[in-house]
Amino acid sequence: MLVSIRMLITVGCLGLFGPIGFAQALEDLIADYEAFNQAGDPEEIARAGGVDPRQWADVSPDFIETRASQAAQMLETLGAIEAPTSTPEPAILQHLLTAHVSAHTYDTARIPFVGDWGFFAVAPFTAMRTRANTRAKAEAWTARLNDLPRFFDDHIANMRRGIETEWTQHGDPLATSIAQIKAQIVDDPTDSTLYLPYLSLESSDLSANEISGLRANGKTAVETAIAAYAELLTFMEDEYAPAARPGAGIAGLEGGQAAYANAVSFHTAGAGYSAEEIHQLGQSEVARIRADMESIIAEVEFDGSFDEFVNFLRTDPQFYAASAEELLEKASEMSKR
Repeated sequence: MLVSIRMLITVGCLGLFGPIGFAQALEDLIADYEAFNQAGDPEEIARAGGVDPRQWADVSPDFIETRASQAAQMLETLGAIEAPTSTPEPAILQHLLTAHVSAHTYDTARIPFVGDWGFFAVAPFTAMRTRANTRAKAEAWTARLNDLPRFFDDHIANMRRGIETEWTQHGDPLATSIAQIKAQIVDDPTDSTLYLPYLSLESSDLSANEISGLRANGKTAVETAIAAYAELLTFMEDEYAPAARPGAGIAGLEGGQAAYANAVSFHTAGAGYSAEEIHQLGQSEVARIRADMESIIAEVEFDGSFDEFVNFLRTDPQFYAASAEELLEKASEMSKR
């Protein structure tokens, strides 16, 4: 996104819009945003320094407030730039910066998980794409695992604030999230997804003794992480679950309608849709898809109900790839359509 903005400024603003003063001011602000964006992401900070990250994100209220203040200052600077209305870069930058201000305004950190994703999934997901095949990488992953209790404690503090203000998640995604947390609590640390990066040490140039030492430290770090998951589970079951809101949607919460309208604006890039329009659009699409499926059921002369047809699609082996090669082949075929 930022690269695209910078390219447009260089090619578009200087070549089409003049004056150079406007282009330079916007270029400087983009650079400020890039630095700001990097400073909020431990992975980006590490990447810029040519090292591996050793911690997780800071989600504390003080940090979020500081980020919002910095974003607000950049928005003020952006508002002072007399940009041509025909260039989209200021609107894109405004959209990105406003998200940070809104995160503080609506205190979105109080509900840090949805049905299919949450902060507790970040570490396992990261583990699956991390190869600790050097001493530095292994030590960095160990440090990161040891930072997991702090990361979880920050989120728990935010969720407790949500309980106090009656801003909690709905019971349905909560049940899914609790199941995901339980899956990370294993008896043997070496069976944990979090231990996977250390398996890459086999391909390193390190001696057997060095690998053994790094893995021993890693195993202890994984134990620390598993203990953090266990503490999180206790909180979720004993404190959070009883406070979960009974109904879906945040419209009924204090300030919920404004927060939802803001979320709609962000996720539709400020296209001007209202929450009701989004709802009606969703309903119309569901009806259209259902009608298309009913037409297909009639066309193929399927003998059964709609629900039975859906179950057929989900369970019949003909709709599943039998090997990794076949999956790639099918994916390639679909991408060419």
